[in-house]
Amino acid sequence: MLDYGLEIYDMSLPMSPIRLSQLPLLGPVTGIELVDKVAFVSVQNTGVVVIDISDKANPFILNTLAVSDYHVSDIALSKANNVLTIASYSDLAEGYIRFVDLTSPVYAAPLGFPVLRFDSGELLGKPLQVQWVNGNLHVLLQRQADIVLVQFTSLGAVPEYVLHGLAGLEYQQGPVSMLLAEQGGAITLGDQYIQLSRESNVFVVSYAEQHSVESVLLESHGSQYLATEQGLEQILPKGLALSDFVPTVNADIG
Repeated sequence: MLDYGLEIYDMSLPMSPIRLSQLPLLGPVTGIELVDKVAFVSVQNTGVVVIDISDKANPFILNTLAVSDYHVSDIALSKANNVLTIASYSDLAEGYIRFVDLTSPVYAAPLGFPVLRFDSGELLGKPLQVQWVNGNLHVLLQRQADIVLVQFTSLGAVPEYVLHGLAGLEYQQGPVSMLLAEQGGAITLGDQYIQLSRESNVFVVSYAEQHSVESVLLESHGSQYLATEQGLEQILPKGLALSDFVPTVNADIG
């Protein structure tokens, strides 16, 4: 039984995945980003482990980007800039986000991406999850027991951001995950599953439920799943929306 590590699965049949390989790691995995045939894996107490997955049956470690005295909570890739975002926090309930240029052979800090610190004022807290949506960096931030979503609209000498208060959400412990889109998304906090919608350009909680087990969100081939120790549960949309139509010949469109 693998305590901590990377497992690679064949997801041709999403509800019946086939494991191809395992690679032991030194702590809980908190995030994964793929760039060509390389996996960047954030390991909570180690840093970011760089893994060659060109042979999915035999992955191996290429490098480790260490993070001293901090816990790595998540990573996110800005595909437009080839920049990896690394979120970390300390036992003092504060944290920071730094950026790595993936085109640099030594993984140097890219120009125009300063270190973001969460150590004072309304941004004092632990950055738990990070994701890029339409060029904006979104950070799920734990401020004591409360959860807020920070949307950075500009990075520079003085970063600009919008704070989305997610009323009623509290978090104590357990795995955390987040999948966002332009008009909404979902997060998990331990055994809580929460859906978000965007109203008047502000993210709000639209639905929440508590499960009997802890889970994290996964996305594969356009579908979303909740992963638990028991397996995968597909998340089905709660409604249907018209995405396209083809009118018949001579049809009247009103």
